[in-house]
Amino acid sequence: MYRIAINAVVGIAFTAILAHAAGVQPEKRDLPVDHGCIPCKGGDRAYYKAASHAFAMVDRKLIAEGKASFGQTFEEGYQPKLCEAHGVNCVTAGKGVTWTGGTKHQGLTAPVGRWKREDGTETIAWPYWQSTLQWTCDGGSGTTYNAHCTIFTCAKGTMRADISTGGSVQGDGQGDDFAQNVCGCFPRHYLDTDITFTQMDESS
Repeated sequence: MYRIAINAVVGIAFTAILAHAAGVQPEKRDLPVDHGCIPCKGGDRAYYKAASHAFAMVDRKLIAEGKASFGQTFEEGYQPKLCEAHGVNCVTAGKGVTWTGGTKHQGLTAPVGRWKREDGTETIAWPYWQSTLQWTCDGGSGTTYNAHCTIFTCAKGTMRADISTGGSVQGDGQGDDFAQNVCGCFPRHYLDTDITFTQMDESS
């Protein structure tokens, strides 16, 4: 079972709150509540425990499949079954979109699966409750902070983010150096939410 650190009191809400933070990229020390998300009702602790329990209950066969995915290449359109598990969030990167994480910056815990496809897309899975994770593309960037009873996702420049449980955010199309960061709080079914980052000219 993965141990995940608790940061502070932050959010649960029942509608997406869009925030335009001009030129401000969320940093790891920022919390969703600092950007307009509503805190977990009664504090983080019970929700953190619930997220940890949900991941602990994931079918071990799916966990094993996730571990086996690293270093492999999958066919176009492949959808990992682990992404359907309660307590797991998957982030898919479209063509030309790259995760900035590496051996030192993987989230609060390392990914539990990574599926690279033949068409240049990939999907990465984490247990819910992570620090800020970032992706980049030509002229844009995107982040998601999956913790504190919400999915806090931002897109900048040419990046777009689609949320599986409903909603999306997209940058203003300007070059990343001059673009505004567009963010949203997506608390609905946050333990089961997946995110897809694409370059806007690809998804338009």
